[in-house]
Amino acid sequence: MKRHFTPAICLLFLSCVTAPTPSSDRGQAIAHYDKAVGFYAQEQYQDAVEEYQLAVQDWPNYTEAHFGLGASFIKTGFYRGAVIALRRAIDLKPECPEAYANLGLAEAAVGRPADAAASLRQAVDQDPDLWSAWISLGRVYCTLGQIEDSLDAYREAVTGMPYHAHIALASHYKSTGDLERLISHLRAAAAADSTRPEPWSDLGNAYQSRGDFLDSREAYLIAIDRSVGASPQVVRKLADVYAASGEFSEAARLYGEVLAEAPDDAALHYNLAVAYDSLGRHDEAIASYRRAIELDVGFVDGYLYLATALIGNRRLSEALDAYDAYLLCAEEGDRRYQVEVLAQKLRAALGR
Repeated sequence: MKRHFTPAICLLFLSCVTAPTPSSDRGQAIAHYDKAVGFYAQEQYQDAVEEYQLAVQDWPNYTEAHFGLGASFIKTGFYRGAVIALRRAIDLKPECPEAYANLGLAEAAVGRPADAAASLRQAVDQDPDLWSAWISLGRVYCTLGQIEDSLDAYREAVTGMPYHAHIALASHYKSTGDLERLISHLRAAAAADSTRPEPWSDLGNAYQSRGDFLDSREAYLIAIDRSVGASPQVVRKLADVYAASGEFSEAARLYGEVLAEAPDDAALHYNLAVAYDSLGRHDEAIASYRRAIELDVGFVDGYLYLATALIGNRRLSEALDAYDAYLLCAEEGDRRYQVEVLAQKLRAALGR
């Protein structure tokens, strides 16, 4: 699976340059470099590329300009160009951990994870406090299948980038199904950055998977509170938790909120119908079941529970129609056999 790496790029300041005259090649190179730094700061990366290229054209050994060019190439997605520029910067200044870190990002992006790992390893060897490089190294090790090395790299990053490191560790434990460690790292990530809703929504999922509905509800509510606009998916998950806890009135209210944003979601109409049924609001349940199967004609559970609700309302002919529709799309199995028996009895009772 192709992995994407978010560049963590720092531009180097110009240093140790003898005072050139403005008309000299070096003077022109520095003028282009200064413009490039300004363009980069304004996120005008293509303009920055052009100015950095002019700088290295005027002064081929301008280390900082080669570095800036490589960083700008990463921002524009020209990773092969970034590899060339950053290698030139390293040739000119071998002790440059930021250049190695960015080179590793570019090498990973062009599908050379082994080279990326070597470059990122060089970066953290030169500067163990280059936390973003540890995170990138963890991702590359994961791509290479070196899982323990990956986890060690993320753990190194916890000191300087606790949120991102704990999220990376949580992602690993989610993939292995280790709920306890997943929850532990998600809680650590939430503590590291209290403004973010994502770890709380993920905690809600994890608690829900474990059947801890009270903890799940609390996590989802915190996620919603920290969101600029509540994610419909999180609200939907919260509704599921209320339904699983037997709090059907709140579940119905929240399903209704989400349906206002997604009125053509058959599963949402079905979930709302189940909540209505549980509240004894059978007419509303029947209407929601019907809407679910209008939107998804193969929704077997929709037909089955519609039939049950109709029987409860003594609308037996309609219930038989729902059973027949169920039998047209249901797979073979014990439940289908049971419905066939019920349908036969109902058909006989109705004289059909």
